[in-house]
Amino acid sequence: MPDNNTRITVRQAIENVSNMDWIRQKNGVLSIKNAEVFAKFYGFENHLNDLATEDVRTFKHHCRTELSYKNGTINRKLASLSKLCTWARGVKGFQFVWGLPLIEYETENNKRDFVVSEELENKLLMTARLNYRDDEADLWECLIETGCRVSELINLTWSQVDDKFLHLIDTKNNQDTDKQADCYTRKGEKGVQEC
Repeated sequence: MPDNNTRITVRQAIENVSNMDWIRQKNGVLSIKNAEVFAKFYGFENHLNDLATEDVRTFKHHCRTELSYKNGTINRKLASLSKLCTWARGVKGFQFVWGLPLIEYETENNKRDFVVSEELENKLLMTARLNYRDDEADLWECLIETGCRVSELINLTWSQVDDKFLHLIDTKNNQDTDKQADCYTRKGEKGVQEC
């Protein structure tokens, strides 16, 4: 009859997962630090066997309220905890007392706002022009000034250019929209060359 009494502390789980997996990863040190956030909350010497979904939810609440973590950061802590639980489940004789704890990830918006500073814009345009890439510099300037995607500009026709606005049809997010064009427009052999 198999022994179902194998007890594993959080410290043991971190050490084993670190040695078997995280040390070989590019961001393995960060995974260890994420796991240690849980260990400091739950206790390094407490047993993973006793971990329950309620504990995971309390840990999430602690991360949000006490540590002021945003959803993405909380999810990285939970991913490390999930790795510890997965490793422990594979150890002979290990069992969770309260059943496999649910790890409920936070919803997050992965959209990152990137603001091009005037300094970065000037460097980009100067580098393009110094390397005889005037067409690319014009494209960069137009993208920066309008906030359009490259595909939106490529599909742009003159019928969609109206004074200082670009009328974008069927954009990536499936919405028609108007973008203010602060740069000049001119007709050329290839259609809209500059915005």
